[in-house]
Amino acid sequence: MSIFNRFRSSKNIKLSNDEQMIVNHGTKTITLMIREDMFSWDKMVEFSKHSNQEFYKKVRTIYRCVRMIIKNGSTLPIALMKRGATKDKDVEITDHPLLNMLHGRTNSIQSGTSFLNFYGSSYLINGNAYARLAGTKERPLALFPLFPQNVEAKENDNQDEPIKYEYLNSKGKIEPIPYDEMWHTMDYNPDSLLTGLSPISVASLTAEMQHYSEQWNRNMIKQGGKIPFVIRFKGNLTDEQFKNAEARIRSTWEGSKNINKIQLMDGDATIEKIGMTPQDMDWINTQKLTTREIANIYGIDSSLLNDVEAKTFANRTDARRALYTETIFPLMQEIYNSLSFFLFYDNKMGRTTHYIRIKREDVEVLKVNFKEMAEATKGLWALTPNQVLKILGLDTDSDPLMDKRYVPANMIPMDELGGALPE
Repeated sequence: MSIFNRFRSSKNIKLSNDEQMIVNHGTKTITLMIREDMFSWDKMVEFSKHSNQEFYKKVRTIYRCVRMIIKNGSTLPIALMKRGATKDKDVEITDHPLLNMLHGRTNSIQSGTSFLNFYGSSYLINGNAYARLAGTKERPLALFPLFPQNVEAKENDNQDEPIKYEYLNSKGKIEPIPYDEMWHTMDYNPDSLLTGLSPISVASLTAEMQHYSEQWNRNMIKQGGKIPFVIRFKGNLTDEQFKNAEARIRSTWEGSKNINKIQLMDGDATIEKIGMTPQDMDWINTQKLTTREIANIYGIDSSLLNDVEAKTFANRTDARRALYTETIFPLMQEIYNSLSFFLFYDNKMGRTTHYIRIKREDVEVLKVNFKEMAEATKGLWALTPNQVLKILGLDTDSDPLMDKRYVPANMIPMDELGGALPE
């Protein structure tokens, strides 16, 4: 029995031979067709009118959010830790093939940073990221990223390999990939244990609004910002008269070259403008709204996308710090934990032997301004001078006096005051 049967929903869900998924909800039946070309080289399953890749390429806010997160996340300083008997006995490993790949060359055409950009972007766009391992888990030689839209994950009855992976390669052939060679990171999906849910599928309607509002504005600019109108002729025109009038209007009125030209027209004809409501012209507010909603889905304060009206932090530095602590760190730690589980999980121990730690203390944007830190340490009289120097990131002094605690001269112990203490 497959391991996934243990997590089956109580609802009747099955796949029939004619590639239909039938979901029975009491007396109602919904039939969803599965596309035959869903794993072709140039197409993928569509959540809306456009594919995830098309949204990334056409909607600027999605493009900017993905790049802002992963460009910063792929360059985070990391350390490979070997687990000890207790947490405080974990030690950093500085010589390991994995570090050579992440800090140097991950495969024949990508550096570690370039590979993480590809892998992390796939995760943020599709909710899934895949890479194939070359070598062994004990001695990994390379990691090759795969296009998520070309990977199909299937249940397997083998408990040691619960998932079967098939990949449509560049030659158009389906290639099975062994379970122990596939590094797969997926986001939570309430409908599947095999594939993750794409953030773009959640933002698809908002993304379409932004895309079409930009198209609307472009078309208005092409027409010189003029609203549409109709021309009415009194009486009925013959087919030849109608064609001649249409050809003349299109050649002398349409297009940017004819904007603001004086137009002449004979015959008994009138021009009627088609009215537009303020909502029709409100594309700017539509752009602002969609930008904020997409940024919110990706966990980015929209002020970092030049939306100053929606600023929720005192300054840009605080917004950037929040981006790291609330979005970038959790995302990259999830990816690194997935990699550690893939390479270092020990069945006997029931845990990973190694793990990747993000060195948050070395992230520049999180370092407190030196002037602010120096001002904050003035009142910390309970610390020794050397402890203060260490907090400020400065070298300590070997003078024994620097390891003593000093208190202001005007401070008197409470038990020496005598009498009752004021209430």
